[in-house]
Amino acid sequence: MNNFSHPLVPHTLYFKSIESTMSYSEQHLLNYDNHSLVITKIQTNGRGRKGNQWNSPNGGLWFNLNLKHISSQKGFTLFLGYCITKALNKLLNTNNFQIKWPNDIYLQNKKICGLICSQFPQYHTTLIGVGINTNIKNKKYFTNLNANSILNITNIVLDNTLYLNKILDTIFSEINNFESQGINYFLEYYQQYDFLKNKKINVINQNETYSGLYYGINQDGALMIITNNLISNHYSGSIEIIHR
Repeated sequence: MNNFSHPLVPHTLYFKSIESTMSYSEQHLLNYDNHSLVITKIQTNGRGRKGNQWNSPNGGLWFNLNLKHISSQKGFTLFLGYCITKALNKLLNTNNFQIKWPNDIYLQNKKICGLICSQFPQYHTTLIGVGINTNIKNKKYFTNLNANSILNITNIVLDNTLYLNKILDTIFSEINNFESQGINYFLEYYQQYDFLKNKKINVINQNETYSGLYYGINQDGALMIITNNLISNHYSGSIEIIHR
């Protein structure tokens, strides 16, 4: 992928190994006045949500997209999850990839993708960090994790260039509609591919845990649960599925 290019991303940097594409992009936030992309073969200290480490061995797709001059529309992370899910479903001709609030993609009940999004309105910049377990065959990387790779689950090998092109094409073709319509633009698709649908869950936010039946997302992108016939909205937190 060292020669990767996309017509709508003027600047692309490729590394054989880097600590974190997100950290690199943050450190070089002002280097470019247009969209840019950082891709790496391996991340030695990949970042997940809330600072968690993300295993990033050879074979996976690890990149950061630096978007310039887009709006700060509510639900942007959910929009990205929608775009990636849609791209993967189309590319592999399936309906099995699902979105898990707030920033994960699942396949057959296993996490295969995580993303983080940081907005810097003072610089008119949004950074999107994406990690996808595409062609990782060695299962040791998923030990004690509810995760796997697309290769292990589907037995399909696709060039990471195809994955990345499809994801970028989807983001750029859909973003104007999202900016004008907000979450309503993709809500129907989200509901169809919602990993948490009909599940009882715990929402863990700092030292508080809220339990209930998942009730979808609202217009602001908040997760809703029903507890004792009352609906509560949650704008952040980690999700645990209650297995009973």
